[in-house]
Amino acid sequence: KQMYNEHEYLEKIDVIPVSLVLAQSAVESTWGSSRFAREGNNIFGEWTWGKKGIIPEGREENAKHKLRIFNTLDDSIARYMLNLNRHRSYKEFRRLRAQYRTDRKIFTGLIAATTMTNYSQMREAYNRLLVKVIKGNGFMGYEVNKSKTLAVQ
Repeated sequence: KQMYNEHEYLEKIDVIPVSLVLAQSAVESTWGSSRFAREGNNIFGEWTWGKKGIIPEGREENAKHKLRIFNTLDDSIARYMLNLNRHRSYKEFRRLRAQYRTDRKIFTGLIAATTMTNYSQMREAYNRLLVKVIKGNGFMGYEVNKSKTLAVQ
């Protein structure tokens, strides 16, 4: 029988910085104009290996992945949140977020972006792209802490 671990649980249900969500959705969906966003409501570029999905153009011959199809944009957002809060690839994201909470510091999208290496085949270049999109589009203006003051970095 597995014991309930409150610390682990709380690490998986915390806030995802708004600026990170905006940047990733912009990058992954090409500002909502990609085929996956238009035909599959997939605004975060989420893959699937199931039967239902959109085959990416230029996919390598041996590759089996598809882009997941969602019924609604809300479903895409919910799945993205679940992915960041649960998948092993984003353990560092959750660890750093929990550390910031413990230290009573604001975990911003600029900080979170440094942990997204596993989100894209671009690896570290993806992290840099997210930072550029966050800064270049003023997305830090959407970062709000509990006292409702803007957290500018």
